[in-house]
Amino acid sequence: MPRDDYKIYISIVSHNHGELIKNLDCIKNLSQEFIVVIKNNCYDEVLLDYLKDSNAYLINEEYNKGFGYNNNVVFSYCRLQLNMQPSDYFIVLNPDLVIKNSSIKELVNKMHCSNVKAATINLYLDDKLHDYDYSVRHFPRLYDFILSLVLGKNKTKIDKSIITNPTEVDWCAGSFMALSSHVYQSIQGFDTGLFYVLRGYRSLFSFKEKNIGIIYYPEITGIHKAQHKNRSFFRNILFGMLKVYSDLCLLKTG
Repeated sequence: MPRDDYKIYISIVSHNHGELIKNLDCIKNLSQEFIVVIKNNCYDEVLLDYLKDSNAYLINEEYNKGFGYNNNVVFSYCRLQLNMQPSDYFIVLNPDLVIKNSSIKELVNKMHCSNVKAATINLYLDDKLHDYDYSVRHFPRLYDFILSLVLGKNKTKIDKSIITNPTEVDWCAGSFMALSSHVYQSIQGFDTGLFYVLRGYRSLFSFKEKNIGIIYYPEITGIHKAQHKNRSFFRNILFGMLKVYSDLCLLKTG
C-alpha cells in the first residue's frame, strides 16, 4: 500500500519550552512534511514568535494541564479540526527531542507495512549517538520502583546495545510514541490524571488489555536533550508509582 494512503500527525506539548524549541529548531522542518500541532501549556512569547515562521498549528489555551490531558486535546483537535482518520498515525513527541523527517517517515512506513499499531525508536542523550536514553524498559514490579527510588538502582532497563532487530518491549517512554490513530482512540487516549513522569506506565495497561504490542525499532534514532532529574525528585513521585502498581495488580486479577 503506498505511503500516501495515510498522514502523520505530531503532538508536542510545550510548558515554557519556547527557548528550547527555538534553539533546537526541529519543528520547522517537521511541519514542512507532517501535520504538527503544538499544545501550549503556559503563556510563552518566545514560542509564539518562533511558530510564526513554521507551518505548525498552535493550541494556545487551557494552560497548566497534565501530559495526558494535553495530548488528548491535540488528538481531538487533529480528528475534529484537521480530519485525522483511523488509518493515520499520531506521534507524541517531547519538545526536547530532535529527530529527522526521514527517520519519522521510515518508522511509519515500517509500521504501516508490518501492521504495527504502537512503536518507539532508539533514543540517545548525545549528538554522537553514544549515550543511550533508556526509554524502553521491562515491565516494572513494586520492588523495582522501591529499589530505584531508595538505592538508585534500576533493573527494568533494557540493554539496547544487544538489540539489533525490531523487538516487542513491555514499556516505552512518552518522550516518543508512535501510534495508529485508531489505537489511540481505542484506548481512549492517555489517563488525564497521570503525573508527567509516569505517563508511559498507565497507557501500557490499556495496550496490554487490548493485546497491542509496542515495537521498538533500534535502527531508527532520535536525540533526547533531556535534563536528568535528581533522586529527591523521584522520591516525590513514589506514591504515584505505588498507584500505578496497584492498577497493575487490578489488571492482572481483573
